Amino acid sequence: MDKDIYLITVSQTANLLAVHRSTIYRLLRNDDEFPKIYDFRFGKRFNKYDVIEYINSRKAA
Repeated sequence: MDKDIYLITVSQTANLLAVHRSTIYRLLRNDDEFPKIYDFRFGKRFNKYDVIEYINSRKAA
């Protein structure tokens, strides 16, 4: 099954999770289940659908 990709910025990711941007970087360092960040020349991005899956997995836990 192909997975859709919709890239969002670190700030957008923080807004989606309702946390500060610095928390996103802390989660990247400390939470192995946190979605992978993609590093492009134009900036760092997350796949929105991976972030939503992460949120849903936390709700279920």
